Amino acid sequence: MQIILKNVYYNKFKNINLNINDNKITGIIGLVGSGKTDLSMLLGKRVLPTSGNIDYIPKILEDKIGIISNFSYEEMLDGSVKDFIVKKSVVFDYKIENIDERVEEVLKMVGLNKNILDKQVFCISQSEKIKILLSQTLLFNPELIILDGVIEELDSKSRTKLYKLIIKLKKFYNKTIVITSSDVDNIYEILDDIVILNDGMVIGSGDKFEIYNDETNNQFLPIPLTIEFKNKVKEKLNVNLGDNDSINELIKAIYREIR
Repeated sequence: MQIILKNVYYNKFKNINLNINDNKITGIIGLVGSGKTDLSMLLGKRVLPTSGNIDYIPKILEDKIGIISNFSYEEMLDGSVKDFIVKKSVVFDYKIENIDERVEEVLKMVGLNKNILDKQVFCISQSEKIKILLSQTLLFNPELIILDGVIEELDSKSRTKLYKLIIKLKKFYNKTIVITSSDVDNIYEILDDIVILNDGMVIGSGDKFEIYNDETNNQFLPIPLTIEFKNKVKEKLNVNLGDNDSINELIKAIYREIR
């Protein structure tokens, strides 16, 4: 699914024009207060622009957009985990066949045991709440998944598992995924595209390697460790290690070029 913003105004956003590419993992990067949550809420149809248009190609209904943010925790006040996961089916009048089996399937996808279903929502950890919110989202087979500022709240092990799931959702299920973060090192490895926000303005957007290879963007976004190291090797040894997603790829490039 492609999302096209045309002359969008909302809060601090003034005349925003932006494309979110189909079947990609797009990272929205910016400091606190740059507008990341406002943009995720606009993309998720939780708020409407003051003026301008947001087009979805193909068209999409709100119930096919899954958005997980800090605001989502406000919906997790009481009741059992199972009741919370399936309550959206009541809101949107869904009829899910073999719902118990489906619930167990999505729990397994996010790395949770089915025993958690009987727990009360207020008793589970923050990391478990994020996984439960994702389980609820996956239960209804969304076409667009938005994760707003929640990656940072996962421990390293949970984050790694989530990354594998996100890549699988894109690669095998053709999902379009948007992730917002103030810490680019948390998400850089899995991103295809990047949107740079600064005080309600889109400073740059596009392929992540192209964004970081354009030095004019560097003043507006933090540099991932992989890019920093590559730049230092280029400066000190005049060796180009190429574009690398992860530390593991960087190590392979180092071995290949400097052995």
